[in-house]
Amino acid sequence: MKIFNGNCSVQGGYYLSIGSLSIEAISAGGGTLPGPRCVEYVAVPFPALYLLAPAIGLAFLASIPAVGFAYLARAWFSHRSLGRAATAAATHPAG
Repeated sequence: MKIFNGNCSVQGGYYLSIGSLSIEAISAGGGTLPGPRCVEYVAVPFPALYLLAPAIGLAFLASIPAVGFAYLARAWFSHRSLGRAATAAATHPAG
């Protein structure tokens, strides 16, 4: 498995960005991979895209509710801790 860098001239085909999991299509005549040289790509055969693309999409769809529940839990716990702080301040006045 050969790794290509961004802004590199390559032959036509499909290339998967390792960092962002995005797929770039390069025309049959060849072209340049987008992004700076620190972005890494792997050449992916066309039949593998039938397995790879739905798996990436499924991982994205599965992560959306997880992020939502994480934000909800964070808001709930921060609200609960603010309530405790206000109660403690009311029962134990300073001074």
